[in-house]
This record gives sequence, C-alpha cells and structure tokens, in this order.
Amino acid sequence: MSFENIIEILKLAVSFVTPIIILVLGIIINRKIEKGKLLLLKDKEWQVKWADLFFKEAIVFNNLVTESVSLINKLSNLPLDKTDEINSIIEILSNEKFPMLEKVEWNIKNYVQLSDNKNNIEKLLLLQEEIFREIGNLKNEGSISFERVRSKQLDYNKLAREIHNEIMNYKK
Repeated sequence: MSFENIIEILKLAVSFVTPIIILVLGIIINRKIEKGKLLLLKDKEWQVKWADLFFKEAIVFNNLVTESVSLINKLSNLPLDKTDEINSIIEILSNEKFPMLEKVEWNIKNYVQLSDNKNNIEKLLLLQEEIFREIGNLKNEGSISFERVRSKQLDYNKLAREIHNEIMNYKK
C-alpha cells in the first residue's frame, strides 16, 4: 500500500467521522441547552406561583379593609337605638373581618419576603400596620378617618404591584 493510498483512506475516514463527531457534539450541546431551559422554566414557574399567591393575598387584604371600613361607616351612621343591628355589625367585624385581616396579613408577611427590595417590604408592612391602626381607632377613639384609610390603601396597592413585579423579576 502506497503513501498516497493511505492518505486517501485517511481522507475518506475523516470525511466519514467528521459529521458523526459534529452530530454527537450537537446532541450533547442540545441536551445541555434543553436542561438549562428546563431549570429556567421551573424557576420561573416557582416565581409566578409565589408572586400570584402574594398578589391574591394583597387583593384579599384590600377587599377586607374596604369591607371593614364600609361596615364601620354603616355602624357610625346607625342611631343608638338600633342595638341589634349595631351588635350584628360589631360581631361581623370582631369575629369575621378582623381575624381574616390578621390571617391575610400573616400570609403577606411570608410572601413579601420573596422580594429583594427590603425597602419596599418595610414600606408595605408599615402601611398594613397603619391601616390596622386606623381601623382600630374605632375601638379606641370611636372614630375613623375614611380618607386616610383610602389614601393608605391606594399607596398599599401601588406598592403591592411593585413587589409583585419584583417577585416576578420584572424590571421597570
């Protein structure tokens, strides 16, 4: 066998092996890319789930505040001789709305920790406390500032939206 024949055989072997090597490398690279995409999707799914749980609780909190304020407003406008109705509203507030607010507040405190913006977390939790304090003034002082509660609710909702976006890793 001559040197030229050996070179021809090597050329043929290389031309045959090269596509196979490229195919194998392509499969390996593709699997790594697919594995990375799967991990990314799982992480995003986790973010979406927790952000959704946080946002649902923030909406429930907002609705409970509105319902409580509406009941307090109704209570403040009732004549004192409507004791049954007064007692019924106080019972709803004490046994339903306030305990539900406390439960939702607890959940929000857990979910909000998923945001990396500690400043927004502190602001949101402070607003929750201030809203509770405003509503609690009914018990302590017998009055409530509806406009202050409404203003704090608006600030709360804006901040909740920001925190939701932060949990989702959305950038402005």
